[in-house]
Amino acid sequence: MAKKRKIGFTGGMGRRKRWHEVMGTPFVSGTFARMRAVRRPKESRTDFVREAVEHELRRREARKGRRRPPG
Repeated sequence: MAKKRKIGFTGGMGRRKRWHEVMGTPFVSGTFARMRAVRRPKESRTDFVREAVEHELRRREARKGRRRPPG
């Protein structure tokens, strides 16, 4: 009889996690239609929101004279 080998898993399956922080938030009625009207072709709603948040953070940080924290 063959000797059984123990197989250990050192991590999860799939690709490395890219987005570590998640937030679900409600939007005012009509917001998604407005977003759809201005998004680039093939741009997802998630990408649109992510880019808008980054833009706003850079704008506010510049106004405060702060740099973005590392990470």
